[in-house]
Amino acid sequence: DNPVNQEVARVMLEDLGCSVRLAGNGQQALDALAQEAFDLVLMDCQMPEMDGFEALRRFRDPHGARRWASTRATPVVALTANALAGDAERCRAAGFDDYLAKPFRQQQLAELIARHTQETPSCAPGAAQTEPVDDRWTDAGHTPDAAAAQAAPVTVPEADRDAIDATVLDRIRDMERRGAPRLLERLIRTYLDTAAKLATDAERALERDDATALRQAVHTLKSSSANLGAARLAQRCAELEALARAGRVLDARQDWPAARDEYQRVVRALQAMDRSEQAQQ
Repeated sequence: DNPVNQEVARVMLEDLGCSVRLAGNGQQALDALAQEAFDLVLMDCQMPEMDGFEALRRFRDPHGARRWASTRATPVVALTANALAGDAERCRAAGFDDYLAKPFRQQQLAELIARHTQETPSCAPGAAQTEPVDDRWTDAGHTPDAAAAQAAPVTVPEADRDAIDATVLDRIRDMERRGAPRLLERLIRTYLDTAAKLATDAERALERDDATALRQAVHTLKSSSANLGAARLAQRCAELEALARAGRVLDARQDWPAARDEYQRVVRALQAMDRSEQAQQ
């Protein structure tokens, strides 16, 4: 998965009291399973180089010669980008122990961990905490205090203000207050670095009529944009991804200018937020 999504997932899990090790692709995941015993594996199905299905097949293979520090019975949960019809069945048929569609909430992670490890995460929502809201990816049931609620507003140009959902940024700041220092700043800078390459990759794929490369680029841009509240850009990327899956590159080429314009609005908004973050330090 891309660095923005990895960082979000890491912070969510650590906020729940978990020790986390990240792997950038299926081969790295197998290397980690050979080196260290894990209680639970969250396996992205669409990792580069080697996807989650192939990594799981090699890990579960009873005739495989590789030695594993983790047992082959270690629970492995499939993560997919969309809750498409048949996804859950396909994942379970492949040998995954469970299935979680992105974007997911922190409460869903807490419930999944408790279900497969017999342990309740330390920050899991409980009866004594505020009822969690139904948000895109994070809310451990905490309510910001009065001082935090009076934090200085982020200054964004008027024309770009609706490019980012401010409520998503508020939830990221809530994670900062609970022990993830400078998380918003780190996510913004990681996004700006990685999204620029993804946008370039998408344009090059369109020039080459490469539906596969286009699908990969806009899929990753979609998920990282959603995690920073760029919902309109994420939606445009989802539409381009669907066209790429159908091999309709010509239609995708016609739709790309609108997506590129929205991407540029998101970049300007995030750059303004980054400057605001620096000014408040």
